[in-house]
Amino acid sequence: MKRLFVVFLLMAAFSQGMRAGMASQYQFTGFSPDGRYAALEYWGIADGSGFPYIALMVFDCQNNVFAEPLYFKMDQNTDLVPGEEAYSHMRDLYSQEIEEILRKYSIYRLNRGKLLYQKKEEDYPVTGLEFKVGEKRVSLRFEEYPGEISFYDMFTPSGFRLYTAFNGKERLVYAHTPAEEVGDFKFNYELQKVIAFDKTLLLLFTHQIPGFEGPDTVPVILGDLFPISLSGEEVME
Repeated sequence: MKRLFVVFLLMAAFSQGMRAGMASQYQFTGFSPDGRYAALEYWGIADGSGFPYIALMVFDCQNNVFAEPLYFKMDQNTDLVPGEEAYSHMRDLYSQEIEEILRKYSIYRLNRGKLLYQKKEEDYPVTGLEFKVGEKRVSLRFEEYPGEISFYDMFTPSGFRLYTAFNGKERLVYAHTPAEEVGDFKFNYELQKVIAFDKTLLLLFTHQIPGFEGPDTVPVILGDLFPISLSGEEVME
């Protein structure tokens, strides 16, 4: 059973503006065999320029940090690629570099884990979830506040805190503290998926960043390791 803590967001006035920017397509790539590392790919057509792009994000679920800077590539030689072909186009150009990063962290595309939660289009955004694993309780919650906008680091969480708990004992997993003087920008984090892989709990969010034609929607992954197996998944080595 999972218990949803639902938050009603007063976003009606802002929602039209959010749709004006780009919305990246994304897919969860996979885990390393020990569940420590997880990867996410996303891609699309940049608003304004029309150039196709692709990105790869790797998160260290043991130390709760991004294992390395976001891998981001854009093909500035063409603005004629249809949105549905952006992924295949960019993979043709950069698949070797992407696969090298995945091999560096022993991340396998078949290690997808077990889906515990997926947001439906009609669902209200949630700020927390609680799961029961046998007689143990596992929960998560997150909070957002206006954060710093940095041109060089717009794709990682800002103004955001994530907490997890095991049998009621909560700890701070990830936090970004904004600078003293920040723009009043709301990133509108929405939890899209929760995936379990052995002892790893992975969270996939979408959020907004500043764009040329309105806020752009991009994904981000965060995760944590627990002292018990959450999925019973077989590990593909």
